[in-house]
Amino acid sequence: MRKIILATFLAAIIFIFGCTKSPEILDGSGKFDDNVRVINIKASRFNFEPNTIIVNKGEVVRLIIKSQDVAHGFALPDFNINEQVPAGKQVTIEFTASKQGTFPFLCTVYCGEGHSSMKGDLTVK
Repeated sequence: MRKIILATFLAAIIFIFGCTKSPEILDGSGKFDDNVRVINIKASRFNFEPNTIIVNKGEVVRLIIKSQDVAHGFALPDFNINEQVPAGKQVTIEFTASKQGTFPFLCTVYCGEGHSSMKGDLTVK
């Protein structure tokens, strides 16, 4: 009976650790998922959250951008990215952070009077 309990316990532990990933949070700006830096961004009038993203040069970056209210856009011109984010939907953008520096991103779909303040920065170390 003791062997059965021990085997069940070990199987449960292996199952739990095999089915869950422990994300590695770096700089509060995302987690790694299969060697891809995954960053969830909320887009809402008139803000991206987070509005500062820090990654390392050479990393593959996956941005998952979700509109919380109206349609928005997401442009990161230095990486040739310009996507629309429909109201209440999400888009996924993936790119390689191939150059170092600080690069601005902004909303490209007019979303109201505060639209021009809806921006942020991507810093590649």
